[in-house]
Amino acid sequence: TFGAPGGGGAGGGGGGGGEAPVSSFTVTKTVDDDSISVGQTATYTVVVTNTGNQPLNPTVSDDKFTLPTPTESESSNGILDVGETWIYTYSYTPDQIPTPNPLINTVTVTVPGLTSQTAQASVEVTEACVPPDAAFTASPTSGDAPLEVKFTNGSTGTNLSYSWSFGDGGSSTDENPTHTYSASGTYPVTLTVTGECGTGSATTTIT
Repeated sequence: TFGAPGGGGAGGGGGGGGEAPVSSFTVTKTVDDDSISVGQTATYTVVVTNTGNQPLNPTVSDDKFTLPTPTESESSNGILDVGETWIYTYSYTPDQIPTPNPLINTVTVTVPGLTSQTAQASVEVTEACVPPDAAFTASPTSGDAPLEVKFTNGSTGTNLSYSWSFGDGGSSTDENPTHTYSASGTYPVTLTVTGECGTGSATTTIT
């Protein structure tokens, strides 16, 4: 907070009864999430408050973003009245990793006759977490019983676990299982893969 006291009045007489003029303000900047992935959103809040006893006409700017019109505690036509607060709320949704990372941006508040004030916020951006893509092949996919089928996983993702349902009540958690069908029929086979970013599934039919 910076203050600039005004000068005393001219003329003789005893102590004045009025309050000395003081111009001062504060600025804060916060972010609701300082670590997000590409495609996620962080929301900034900037608060500028007149803490003196004189109206101010501040200029508020952000070095990385265009600021929206502030919500004001009362209508003031560009004047920050005594005790009034301006609140700026705006968002950042990255489509790629910023350079440098984390992204640090600065809000500057300038008032004529006072020292400017700044406030910063930092947001680190990580790669988006992509759910796994389940895929597999089966060989053979048809034949007479008993039919031995080899299933080969082709899923993509990180730290995957596997859950196979062979359609005849059989199951497996192997990555590349082999299963024997003891009776002729039509069997839907489903592979469900689970990873750090969710699940995915794929299905084929054995006849």
